[in-house]
Amino acid sequence: MTPEPTKKNRRGVRGFKESESGGVRDVDLKPLSKNPFIALLRFLPLVLLAIGVVGGTSIGVWYKITHPHMDPSAVKDTRVVPDGHGAEKHLGSIPAAQDVLAGGSDIKQACAPNYPLEPQVEVWGQATLARNPEQNEAAYLAGHEASGHPYVAGKDSFVFWNDAQVANFSQAVGRTKVNAEQIKAWGDYFAALGTKLQAEGKTLLIVPAPAKWEIYPEMLPDWATAMRAQGSLSALIKATPGLPWVDTRAALVNAKTEGQTYARNNSHWTPWGAQVASKQILECLAVLNPDMKVAPAAYEGLKNGDAPNEFREFGIAQGQADWTTPQWVSPPLGTIADPQGSRETSLDEEVNFANIPAVVTNPAGAPIKVLFMRDSQGNSLSSPLDMVFGTVIHEKANLDGEPRPDVLTLAKDKDAGLVIYEFTQRYLSLPAPVMP
Repeated sequence: MTPEPTKKNRRGVRGFKESESGGVRDVDLKPLSKNPFIALLRFLPLVLLAIGVVGGTSIGVWYKITHPHMDPSAVKDTRVVPDGHGAEKHLGSIPAAQDVLAGGSDIKQACAPNYPLEPQVEVWGQATLARNPEQNEAAYLAGHEASGHPYVAGKDSFVFWNDAQVANFSQAVGRTKVNAEQIKAWGDYFAALGTKLQAEGKTLLIVPAPAKWEIYPEMLPDWATAMRAQGSLSALIKATPGLPWVDTRAALVNAKTEGQTYARNNSHWTPWGAQVASKQILECLAVLNPDMKVAPAAYEGLKNGDAPNEFREFGIAQGQADWTTPQWVSPPLGTIADPQGSRETSLDEEVNFANIPAVVTNPAGAPIKVLFMRDSQGNSLSSPLDMVFGTVIHEKANLDGEPRPDVLTLAKDKDAGLVIYEFTQRYLSLPAPVMP
């Protein structure tokens, strides 16, 4: 907002007189000196002004290029306030569209194809117009608390974390959603990080690990399906199309016909889901940086086993064997160096979140050094990445803790040419990272 003009500095301006109306006018210049050099000095302020205008214009162009698109539809706050009402406040204009880091709409199919199960309802509460806001909130709370434990029971033995895990179920139905300020904060961080990495000759890929309810919404209980609205991940990706998003949701949905991409009693993608995600990561990378074209890990068929049961302590039985895993073809040998030491092993071995930082060296992999910023979703994703890249450096993204890492400095110090930044979808409810 442009500040109101003040009378400060009006008086005593050389060559000008205060007008009776309170404005500055009435130019009173003395005759120019007969000395040519002195005369030219009279034009020095004009020259400096011209330089300032050109410089300011250049900075403005740079700012537009290095900041992401913020769609006007994203400038409403649709989070639910404590009484259950959807608040809508206009937060003003935000930067114009600039598809820079990801190269424009031609890469959309490779990197971020349309999510096929998107609810048509944008704002939570609109799907249940028969209820008033208080009734809608009461219905949510009744279903949310029904189990007496930190989970919501779905259909066909599916189990979902409730809001005990970073507002997880509120996000599942769109009750909690990023607002314009949060979108700008996430967008500004990744735009600044991507721009600075580009300046160092490095490539950034942003990989949100989708929540299970995004891939299996048909397994939500009926009361939740009835009020489901668009969520935070869609809002953020749509508002910042210039960022190098790898949106794996469509691929994970389509791959359900071959095997479970998420298990009933676990919130992480299965090894099969992670392989599907890794394939799209590599396809997107090949489009953004053709010098980094890498083939995905080879496998022959899928097998099912028992999933790690996250809900066992709350009385959820093991149930079906639905932890779907690819049968890897000749996984390469390599070295994993973690806090427990260094060992040679088959690289289909996962690098567990509890054992990082870790460095995986693969003599048979593509000669690319990867900085893999990750959380526990990176457990299953580690194998399909470790088996195809020469070096993968596993570091904690730490979005749900402190300290949050300086990714740019890590990439420089580790001499990584590629940064893959993976994070769990529900963490979008947390404050965005900031550049140091």
